[in-house]
Amino acid sequence: MLLPKAKALVKDKRSLIETTTDSHLKGTLNVGVNSTSLLAYIPSTLQYLRTAAPDAKFSITPGNSIDLYQQVIDGDIDAAIMMMPLGDILKSLQYWILREEPLAVICHKSAHGTAKKILSQNPYIGYYPSRWGGKIAESYVQAEAITS
Repeated sequence: MLLPKAKALVKDKRSLIETTTDSHLKGTLNVGVNSTSLLAYIPSTLQYLRTAAPDAKFSITPGNSIDLYQQVIDGDIDAAIMMMPLGDILKSLQYWILREEPLAVICHKSAHGTAKKILSQNPYIGYYPSRWGGKIAESYVQAEAITS
C-alpha cells in the first residue's frame, strides 16, 4: 500500500527539483509548516532544493494549520505545508494533497474491541479541540456517541 505513495512522493520531489533547476530561482520563499510536516518533509526537501536552486533562500515558519492558513491568506507567508482546511479553500489559492493520514486509536495491547468500545470504556487523550485535527477527532467521537 505504501509503495505507490512513496514512489509518487519521490516523483514529485524530482519534478520540483527539475523545475527549480531549470528556472534559476532567486529570492526568498517563505513557507509555513505545521509540526508534523516539519519533521516529515522539510529536512530532505530543503537539502534537495538547496542543491537545485542554490541562489534561492528559504524561510521556514513553524505553526499550527489554522494560523498558517490565515498567514497565507494575509500574504505573510508564500505557502504552507499543513492539514487541509475543514471548510472551503479560497478560490484565489491552489493546493496539493501531499499525503493522507487517517485518525487512529493507539492503546495498550490488553485493550480489545472496536475503537468505539475502547474509547467508551477507557480514559483517553484527544487532540486539542480548537485545532483542525482535534475537530476531526471530536466529530468522530460525537458521531459515534462516545462518552467516557
